[in-house]
Amino acid sequence: MGNRGGRAAEVAADGVTVNLVLPGRIETERLSSMNEAMAARRGVTPDAVRDASRADIPAGRFGTPEEYAAAVLFLASAPASYITGAQLRCDGGLVRAH
Repeated sequence: MGNRGGRAAEVAADGVTVNLVLPGRIETERLSSMNEAMAARRGVTPDAVRDASRADIPAGRFGTPEEYAAAVLFLASAPASYITGAQLRCDGGLVRAH
């Protein structure tokens, strides 16, 4: 089989899928902590950091843990059983992919 397609190709015939879900800025305690640390370094308020961060996201908001979980659950579901080797960005359009 070679290395064409990597791990996803190696296990696909066994009904195993290998996909990546790439999170962007998801509204979590970790994101709040990072915003607070950045605010302290820059000498601004956490709200200012949060607003600037949201402004970078084409969707205009942070994602929710539920939205991220929904993407993962879909890829783990039977309707997605033919999807393997995919990279799914869950980032509100933050990363401009070609």
